[in-house]
Parts: sequence; structure tokens; C-alpha cells
Amino acid sequence: MREVAEETGLHVRDASQVGVTSFTYPWIFEDFDWNQHIVVLYEVTTFEGELSEKFPNFPVKIYSVLNLLA
Repeated sequence: MREVAEETGLHVRDASQVGVTSFTYPWIFEDFDWNQHIVVLYEVTTFEGELSEKFPNFPVKIYSVLNLLA
């Protein structure tokens, strides 16, 4: 879970993949006008560390899987 550590400062110790989704959205860059984004969702049950202030304008959200399914 390298990406989680890089963006939040938290180190994932235990996680399970709970889903994958993909979507497109407008993206104006060089010769492109759309982008395809693939999202892999994990339920993290154990982590260590403190939330980083590295990206103060990027809100980190922690959700319960049960709330996402509601």
C-alpha cells in the first residue's frame, strides 16, 4: 500500500480488496479530451502512523465499508 503511505503518512498493515470500478471524465491534455480512471477499493482494518499534513488542501476521508454500501 505504497500509495496510501505516500499520500497520507499512514502505513497499512492489513487490508482486503473490496471492489474495482472504472469511469471516464473530460480531460484536456495534449491530444486527449477524456481520461479513463480505474479505482481499486480496499477495506483497511489495521494501519499505523499519523495523518500527514503534506497535502493540507487534499481531504483524506476514512469510511466504513458498511457506509459505502448504504
